[in-house]
Amino acid sequence: MLKYFLYVLVAWVLLESHAQEQPFSQHQNPVAQPQPSLADQIAAHQHQWFKYNSYQETETQGKIDKLESHVESLLQALQIKMGIELQELRSLIENATDEHT
Repeated sequence: MLKYFLYVLVAWVLLESHAQEQPFSQHQNPVAQPQPSLADQIAAHQHQWFKYNSYQETETQGKIDKLESHVESLLQALQIKMGIELQELRSLIENATDEHT
């Protein structure tokens, strides 16, 4: 049993030393790519936010325009209805004054 334990231990040490000798791990890219500067990263993020904000502003303005047109149509309908009601009241008042005279 001790013999197998020693074999496993030696194999472990050999694998570990072999892994340390390798110049690149599995997760590293052997071709080093230049990293963008902090200013470039900030500029890219600002561009993304400006684009997003512009999209949101356009979408919001569209919703506002739609609501304004809906409110205007409702107000026009109310104005027409009030005009009709006012005309009916005037005719009722005229009929009432004609009957009393």
